[in-house]
Amino acid sequence: MRIDDLPPGVVRKLKGARYRLRQFSHRLPAPVQAALVRRRHLAHVTINQGHLTDPAYLGKAPIDEVKWLNPDGLPDVPLIGLGLGRLRADAQRATADWIDANLVDDDAMLDRRLDNHGDEFGRTRAALRTRLRLHRRPDSPHWAGGDKVLFDARSLQSPAFGTRGIGRFAAAALEGARAAVDDADLVLLIDSGLEQIPRALAGECTQVTRVLERDVAQYSVLIQPSPMTASADPLIHMLHSNAHKVAVVFDFIPMHYPTIYLRHPAARAEYAQGLDALRLYDEFICISDVSRRELHAFLAFPKTHGEPRSIVAWPRDVLRKSEADTALRKGRRVSESEIPRIVVMTGDEPRKNTFGALAAIGAATSDAPDRDVVVLGMAGHGVRVHHWSIAAALRPGEVKTAERLSDDDMEELLASAALVVVASFDEGLSLPVIEALRSWAPVVASDIPAHRELIRSGSFLADPKN
Repeated sequence: MRIDDLPPGVVRKLKGARYRLRQFSHRLPAPVQAALVRRRHLAHVTINQGHLTDPAYLGKAPIDEVKWLNPDGLPDVPLIGLGLGRLRADAQRATADWIDANLVDDDAMLDRRLDNHGDEFGRTRAALRTRLRLHRRPDSPHWAGGDKVLFDARSLQSPAFGTRGIGRFAAAALEGARAAVDDADLVLLIDSGLEQIPRALAGECTQVTRVLERDVAQYSVLIQPSPMTASADPLIHMLHSNAHKVAVVFDFIPMHYPTIYLRHPAARAEYAQGLDALRLYDEFICISDVSRRELHAFLAFPKTHGEPRSIVAWPRDVLRKSEADTALRKGRRVSESEIPRIVVMTGDEPRKNTFGALAAIGAATSDAPDRDVVVLGMAGHGVRVHHWSIAAALRPGEVKTAERLSDDDMEELLASAALVVVASFDEGLSLPVIEALRSWAPVVASDIPAHRELIRSGSFLADPKN
């Protein structure tokens, strides 16, 4: 029952009692007042967390149903072909029948595919065709006995990756390959529709857009720095060859949250064909022990062939020594007159839990007269961060959104922090935690496997859902 549903006389008495209690609360000792403020603040932000966070991240995922973004004019979803495990023979036949029954060359379908959703039907069909090609391996592998190395460089053509995350690992892998193999013997697989790879990174390496069956013989090794970034279609003949195939493995986060990442047929079909291709590699370089364990758990390699070799490795520059002033790297002491700076290391993906970090800071510091919070990783999203800070009951001006920073500027910012907060719901490896610790900043992070692997367990880890 709501208070407004009660008789008017009762409502007046209750509101009067509430007013007197609030007036009395101002006479309570300061610690008691602070506790009451924090309790109200926490109740406020907890409600907003439910509004601003996908329920799957809060452990309340809806039923995992795969649906078209816009089903008008499209056939039924090919559910049999969208499983994330290996396609059995009957599933392959059903998938092939769906493809054959749904052609793309009639006028109505061509018009329908202009859907402002990236052609979800066409992408689904293309990914399913690639899945079938990956499963239909030749009776004997294509012979690969040449002296060239093929490197899939498509992940380096997207400015979205830049020099962080996948881009950092891919760039390090390419630099390592060029150090081990002459440019004349290193071939880069690219997508001609994407941006060119910088000359300093690509060197004099030959660049191709596809490997035909007749080309396989010139190679002996395939290096895949980002197996889930782009379609495996241009590489199928190499994947079906006896070349030594090495892949870098980052994470399996979409499988943790399918209702977020794999809700629609195109996304699920593309991810499934990426997993199919990944099963054809011989050796894996994993970015964390978490990703290494999940690689073997999720891909379920046949016991008859034995487990492929897998190791955990990072690029050297993740561990590079800082060039910042040594004095800044011995841990900062905040004077009583200084407002402690809190840096939130995050990103523009909901999985990074930016609001959760701001809400936690707001609730934990609700009795502070002023706060200095800097959000790093949301360049260009200042308006969104501003609205989140309001929902976290932080005062105007207390939260600033950093623009894009160079590595040196980022290190200087981290060195100025009294605390760094990393609140991600999930990670394969947490570069922000590494970078913060490298700058000698205290860290409070979400209690997830990737963070426990880096900094163990303790009171500095907290449930990101709370």
